[in-house]
Amino acid sequence: MHTKRLYKIYSSSLSEISDLNSIVTESDLTQTIESKKYDIQDQALIEAIINDKEKQLEESLREDYEKFLKDLTKKNESATSTDPLVLKEKLISIFITNLEYYIDYFYNSLINKHFSSG
Repeated sequence: MHTKRLYKIYSSSLSEISDLNSIVTESDLTQTIESKKYDIQDQALIEAIINDKEKQLEESLREDYEKFLKDLTKKNESATSTDPLVLKEKLISIFITNLEYYIDYFYNSLINKHFSSG
């Protein structure tokens, strides 16, 4: 699957707002993605998401990572004072949630186009 490219998206999205991208390694993200056992259809949609000219996944990730960091600040915490394991799990969770949202979004867009064109 496209785990290297997905990691690049993760890393670039987070690096624009924070220096936390070293918390989650490429191996961590790859293991999580592979554990999801996406089927062929999902993998094709993931490729479409990666190649999306509008970069919707990247923008959504940036927004969600910013929100997460602001929420930490509101709780008088910081990323450096948060347990690294908890932080890693949250960053991966945000990534997977966004990825799966866009898998569903692209799938529904394809279905809608199919039925509206006929």
